[in-house]
Amino acid sequence: MNKAKQLAAMFKGEVLSQKIASLSKNIEFRCCNGHKISHAPSDLDKPIKELIWCTRCLKFYQAAVQAAYRSNLIILDGLYRKELTIQCKSSKHLFNLKFGKKLQNLSCYVCVREQKEQWKQQLK
Repeated sequence: MNKAKQLAAMFKGEVLSQKIASLSKNIEFRCCNGHKISHAPSDLDKPIKELIWCTRCLKFYQAAVQAAYRSNLIILDGLYRKELTIQCKSSKHLFNLKFGKKLQNLSCYVCVREQKEQWKQQLK
């Protein structure tokens, strides 16, 4: 059970299973974004880089990477976290995106605000 607690702590999640009854029964966890997940006891011995902690978080992260690429942004950090850290390529602004936010209009809000200010100045 110690390995399960260590794994959950590493991903900022929690162990839901009270005890590990057998090697064939999955251990229940909750990720930092509230998703219930389960892992086989053998997963606890895998290297962290080979372990897929939460498939829902992974899918959101992968979709965010694609959306960021289309919007000239870079995902710096955030897989299996509550927020992604994003940087715009053009001006190097940093901002965070919470898990589950819509990705279709992903853009750097600082650049958008600056662009609007420029347009206002041009219209004067």
